[in-house]
Amino acid sequence: VDAGLLFDTDKQLSSSLINSLCQDRNGRIWIGTHNGLNVYDGYQFHIFKKSNSNLAGNVVNCLMQDRKSNMYIGLNNALQLFHNDHFITIDTRDIHNHKISCYINCIYQTKKGDILIGTSGHGILKMQGEMKAKQIPIAGHNSDYTKKMVEDSSGRIWIVTQDKGSGYINVGKNILHMIKGPEENSLNDICKDRTGNIYVSTINNGLYKLNRKNYSFEHISKSGNLPIASLHVDRSGNILIG
Repeated sequence: VDAGLLFDTDKQLSSSLINSLCQDRNGRIWIGTHNGLNVYDGYQFHIFKKSNSNLAGNVVNCLMQDRKSNMYIGLNNALQLFHNDHFITIDTRDIHNHKISCYINCIYQTKKGDILIGTSGHGILKMQGEMKAKQIPIAGHNSDYTKKMVEDSSGRIWIVTQDKGSGYINVGKNILHMIKGPEENSLNDICKDRTGNIYVSTINNGLYKLNRKNYSFEHISKSGNLPIASLHVDRSGNILIG
């Protein structure tokens, strides 16, 4: 987007409450809002809502384009795939293979190519083929409310939850190990820098970094008590703090 331009509900956007941003391989900007999905092609916005398309709902929480250029949309009631100009609802199942409706918090693709989906209430789902996702049975701790995920250099999946703090999943055994650190209900986001360091952000106490010697999160004093909503590592390796 050109410097100096502001888009809001008075200028093309369907909502000013933005939940997610994603740029696809064609350069289009996908914007998930509390009132529809907006796609900006550099000239204009294309707005998708439940009323004018087969989008399952208007609250879009997260977006992710995988390595095959499939665009996934996580909503407050479904997981969808954008294919051939249509939104296709993915069949989501719990550990007992019962069909479930999911509140999707995050979508993440691992180095192996697996696509994992963090939900509120049903833990972590894993894509099985192109049109089905099933809940992963995870032992050790409760990961039902997974907000964000990131993979470390050893293939472990680090998560932040809405109510149980942060930890990592031993993928081979599907065991969740929780890590000491900030208050359990204060975490917002997680990221990994180029050297493998893991960071978590908090609602009211700044930024924490994983001490890889004793496996605990330690407060970065210079971050103070900033309320940090999001973390992003750019192409130069800088950590951008929202």
